[in-house]
Amino acid sequence: HLYSCLFSMSNNKPQFPLKRTNGMWNLTIHREKCIRFTVLIDGSCLNIDLYYNKAFNQIDEEFKSYSVNLRPDYTLLITNDSKPDHYYIINFDAKYKSKPKDPSEMTDIDAITSTDCWEFDICKMHTYRDALLHSFGSYVLYPGNRGILYPKPLRDEDWNVRHLQIIPSVGAICMIIQIG
Repeated sequence: HLYSCLFSMSNNKPQFPLKRTNGMWNLTIHREKCIRFTVLIDGSCLNIDLYYNKAFNQIDEEFKSYSVNLRPDYTLLITNDSKPDHYYIINFDAKYKSKPKDPSEMTDIDAITSTDCWEFDICKMHTYRDALLHSFGSYVLYPGNRGILYPKPLRDEDWNVRHLQIIPSVGAICMIIQIG
Protein backbone atom coordinates (compact mmCIF):
# COMPACT_ATOMS: atom_id res chain seq x y z
CA HIS A 1 0.00 0.00 0.00
CA LEU A 2 2.76 2.44 0.91
CA TYR A 3 4.63 1.75 -2.33
CA SER A 4 1.40 2.02 -4.37
CA CYS A 5 0.50 5.34 -2.75
CA LEU A 6 3.93 6.83 -3.46
CA PHE A 7 3.92 5.38 -6.98
CA SER A 8 0.56 7.01 -7.78
CA MET A 9 1.82 10.47 -6.65
CA SER A 10 5.26 10.21 -8.24
CA ASN A 11 6.38 11.82 -11.49
CA ASN A 12 8.95 9.10 -11.98
CA LYS A 13 7.73 5.52 -11.93
CA PRO A 14 10.29 3.23 -10.29
CA GLN A 15 10.01 -0.40 -11.21
CA PHE A 16 7.66 -2.25 -8.88
CA PRO A 17 9.83 -4.63 -6.81
CA LEU A 18 7.86 -7.75 -7.77
CA LYS A 19 9.63 -10.68 -9.41
CA ARG A 20 8.54 -14.09 -10.55
CA THR A 21 10.83 -16.88 -9.40
CA ASN A 22 10.08 -20.58 -9.99
CA GLY A 23 6.46 -19.74 -10.84
CA MET A 24 5.97 -17.76 -7.59
CA TRP A 25 5.58 -14.00 -7.23
CA ASN A 26 7.92 -12.41 -4.68
CA LEU A 27 8.04 -8.86 -3.40
CA THR A 28 11.70 -7.88 -3.24
CA ILE A 29 12.38 -4.73 -1.28
CA HIS A 30 15.91 -5.14 -0.05
CA ARG A 31 16.82 -4.11 3.48
CA GLU A 32 18.21 -0.58 3.64
CA LYS A 33 18.07 -0.11 -0.14
CA CYS A 34 16.35 3.06 -1.34
CA ILE A 35 13.54 3.36 -3.89
CA ARG A 36 13.26 7.00 -5.03
CA PHE A 37 10.00 8.73 -5.89
CA THR A 38 9.77 12.32 -7.15
CA VAL A 39 6.66 14.39 -6.41
CA LEU A 40 5.94 17.94 -7.63
CA ILE A 41 3.98 20.02 -5.11
CA ASP A 42 3.32 23.72 -5.71
CA GLY A 43 6.30 23.96 -8.07
CA SER A 44 8.70 22.31 -5.62
CA CYS A 45 10.32 19.00 -6.38
CA LEU A 46 10.21 16.63 -3.42
CA ASN A 47 12.39 13.54 -3.43
CA ILE A 48 10.91 10.76 -1.35
CA ASP A 49 13.22 7.85 -0.64
CA LEU A 50 11.51 4.70 0.62
CA TYR A 51 13.63 2.38 2.76
CA TYR A 52 12.72 -1.02 4.12
CA ASN A 53 14.17 -1.84 7.56
CA LYS A 54 16.61 1.10 7.61
CA ALA A 55 18.94 1.04 10.62
CA PHE A 56 19.22 4.10 12.86
CA ASN A 57 22.21 4.31 15.20
CA GLN A 58 24.45 6.78 17.01
CA ILE A 59 27.07 6.85 14.23
CA ASP A 60 25.08 7.58 11.05
CA GLU A 61 24.52 11.34 10.71
CA GLU A 62 21.53 11.12 8.36
CA PHE A 63 19.77 8.19 10.07
CA LYS A 64 20.68 8.89 13.65
CA SER A 65 19.25 7.55 16.89
CA TYR A 66 20.48 9.45 19.90
CA SER A 67 19.99 6.41 22.16
CA VAL A 68 19.74 2.75 21.10
CA ASN A 69 19.81 1.22 17.63
CA LEU A 70 16.34 1.14 16.05
CA ARG A 71 15.02 -0.33 12.81
CA PRO A 72 11.48 0.72 11.73
CA ASP A 73 9.82 -1.38 9.02
CA TYR A 74 9.55 1.50 6.51
CA THR A 75 11.23 4.89 6.46
CA LEU A 76 10.58 7.84 4.16
CA LEU A 77 13.39 10.37 3.74
CA ILE A 78 11.92 13.53 2.21
CA THR A 79 14.14 16.21 0.66
CA ASN A 80 13.47 19.28 -1.46
CA ASP A 81 15.74 20.17 -4.40
CA SER A 82 15.58 23.88 -3.49
CA LYS A 83 16.69 23.18 0.13
CA PRO A 84 19.03 20.18 -0.02
CA ASP A 85 20.28 20.67 3.56
CA HIS A 86 16.76 20.19 5.01
CA TYR A 87 15.28 16.72 5.28
CA TYR A 88 12.44 15.04 7.07
CA ILE A 89 11.95 11.46 8.16
CA ILE A 90 8.64 9.63 8.55
CA ASN A 91 8.53 6.06 9.87
CA PHE A 92 5.97 3.31 9.53
CA ASP A 93 5.87 0.04 11.43
CA ALA A 94 3.59 -2.75 10.24
CA LYS A 95 1.66 -4.67 12.87
CA TYR A 96 -0.37 -7.68 11.88
CA LYS A 97 -2.79 -7.56 14.77
CA SER A 98 -5.61 -5.43 16.07
CA LYS A 99 -7.79 -5.45 19.15
CA PRO A 100 -10.32 -8.26 19.45
CA LYS A 101 -13.88 -7.40 18.45
CA ASP A 102 -15.26 -9.05 21.57
CA PRO A 103 -15.16 -6.46 24.41
CA SER A 104 -14.93 -9.25 27.01
CA GLU A 105 -11.40 -10.02 25.74
CA MET A 106 -10.16 -6.47 26.45
CA THR A 107 -8.98 -4.91 29.68
CA ASP A 108 -9.90 -1.37 30.78
CA ILE A 109 -6.54 -0.05 29.61
CA ASP A 110 -7.08 -1.57 26.13
CA ALA A 111 -10.32 0.35 25.66
CA ILE A 112 -8.88 3.81 26.38
CA THR A 113 -8.37 4.95 22.79
CA SER A 114 -11.01 4.93 20.12
CA THR A 115 -8.93 2.93 17.66
CA ASP A 116 -8.54 -0.75 16.80
CA CYS A 117 -4.77 -0.76 17.33
CA TRP A 118 -3.07 -1.56 20.61
CA GLU A 119 -1.86 1.26 22.83
CA PHE A 120 1.62 -0.27 23.20
CA ASP A 121 2.00 0.04 19.41
CA ILE A 122 1.35 3.78 19.73
CA CYS A 123 4.00 3.86 22.49
CA LYS A 124 6.48 2.27 20.08
CA MET A 125 5.71 5.04 17.58
CA HIS A 126 6.65 7.58 20.27
CA THR A 127 9.97 5.75 20.54
CA TYR A 128 10.61 6.18 16.81
CA ARG A 129 9.28 9.73 16.69
CA ASP A 130 11.25 10.93 19.69
CA ALA A 131 14.52 8.94 19.53
CA LEU A 132 15.24 9.30 15.81
CA LEU A 133 16.66 12.67 14.83
CA HIS A 134 14.83 14.48 12.01
CA SER A 135 11.79 12.23 12.53
CA PHE A 136 8.55 14.17 12.07
CA GLY A 137 6.08 11.33 12.33
CA SER A 138 5.81 7.64 13.14
CA TYR A 139 2.77 5.52 12.39
CA VAL A 140 1.58 1.97 13.00
CA LEU A 141 0.19 0.29 9.88
CA TYR A 142 -2.33 -2.30 11.03
CA PRO A 143 -5.44 -4.24 9.96
CA GLY A 144 -8.43 -2.39 11.31
CA ASN A 145 -11.19 0.09 10.68
CA ARG A 146 -10.39 3.07 12.92
CA GLY A 147 -7.11 4.92 12.61
CA ILE A 148 -5.99 7.76 14.85
CA LEU A 149 -3.44 10.59 14.76
CA TYR A 150 -1.96 12.36 17.76
CA PRO A 151 -0.52 15.67 16.48
CA LYS A 152 2.27 17.16 18.58
CA PRO A 153 2.11 20.93 19.05
CA LEU A 154 5.38 22.63 18.26
CA ARG A 155 4.88 25.30 20.93
CA ASP A 156 2.63 25.62 23.98
CA GLU A 157 0.45 28.18 22.23
CA ASP A 158 -0.21 25.62 19.45
CA TRP A 159 -1.84 23.14 21.85
CA ASN A 160 -5.42 24.27 21.09
CA VAL A 161 -4.96 24.02 17.31
CA ARG A 162 -3.16 20.67 17.27
CA HIS A 163 -6.14 19.07 15.50
CA LEU A 164 -5.20 21.13 12.40
CA GLN A 165 -1.76 19.53 12.15
CA ILE A 166 -0.93 16.19 10.57
CA ILE A 167 2.82 16.23 11.10
CA PRO A 168 4.54 16.13 13.53
CA SER A 169 2.61 13.32 15.10
CA VAL A 170 2.32 9.67 15.99
CA GLY A 171 -0.63 7.45 15.23
CA ALA A 172 -2.17 4.42 13.65
CA ILE A 173 -3.19 4.06 10.02
CA CYS A 174 -5.57 1.24 9.24
CA MET A 175 -4.77 -0.80 6.16
CA ILE A 176 -7.85 -2.52 4.83
CA ILE A 177 -7.19 -4.89 1.96
CA GLN A 178 -10.13 -5.62 -0.29
CA ILE A 179 -10.09 -8.93 -2.10
CA GLY A 180 -12.10 -9.46 -5.25
